[in-house]
Amino acid sequence: MKTIICLLSSLLISSVVIAHENLERIGQCFVADGKNITKACVISSGNVAGGKYTLLTIGEKEYLIEEPTVNLESQERSISMGSDSDELLEAVDYYRDGKTKKVIKNYKDDSWSCYSQIKGKLDVCYRIR
Repeated sequence: MKTIICLLSSLLISSVVIAHENLERIGQCFVADGKNITKACVISSGNVAGGKYTLLTIGEKEYLIEEPTVNLESQERSISMGSDSDELLEAVDYYRDGKTKKVIKNYKDDSWSCYSQIKGKLDVCYRIR
C-alpha cells in the first residue's frame, strides 16, 4: 500500500512540474512607421494558459503579442498587441516582402511576420535569421 501511495504521489508531482519551454532568439525587427529601419532584436516566445505569446525587444522598447490556442471549430483568431500586458489592444497579423518590406498577401520564404493594432498605433515586424 505504501508503494502505491508513493508511486501515485510521484506521478502527481511530476505532472505538476511540467512547464512549457520559453524560447529566446536573436532576430531582425522593424517598426512599420514609414522609415522601416531594420534593427537587431530579441524574440522571446512561449506558451501561457490558453495561448502563446511573442515578446519583441528592440533596444529599450518591448512589443507583446498574444494569440489564443487555435480553436479548430472557429475560423476567427483574436490577436492582442501592446507595449505590455496592461496595454493590449486587438491586432491583426500580416506579411511584408523580405527585401522591399511592402505588404504581401501570403507568406513567402524570407518574409517579415508583422502585427498591427487595429485601433492603436503599434505596427511591428520581425523575422528570425
